[in-house]
Amino acid sequence: MVYDLSLIFDNNLQYADISLITECDAIESAIIAALFTDKVADASYTGSDKRGWWCRNVGSRLWQLDYMAADEATFISRGEQYIKDALSYLVTDNVVKQVDVTCTFQSGLLTGNITITELDTTKTEYSYVFNG
Repeated sequence: MVYDLSLIFDNNLQYADISLITECDAIESAIIAALFTDKVADASYTGSDKRGWWCRNVGSRLWQLDYMAADEATFISRGEQYIKDALSYLVTDNVVKQVDVTCTFQSGLLTGNITITELDTTKTEYSYVFNG
């Protein structure tokens, strides 16, 4: 039996963990790593904590939503933008054919619904909940 490591995200507990499994969804692990790694804030961000890590092209700016005072539509729009930006490398690097993102906001939680179209046109849906 072959074992592999995979990242598993728990929407209820709001954390990711590494799991030893027999079948790995490499695309989901890539999504989790991209969304839950803090990307450095862009130049327009006025906060003092720019976060991020040395590999500036990896990660998402979803963490900035915690510091944003905005209406629901802006919150959803930014969430979609940050998720699309974080996952754009999957298309650029020819890992998947297309990434589609829609977000909803309810009871202080942003839900990111992601549809991945793989190179063979298989579509897989993922959904992650973020504290807003």
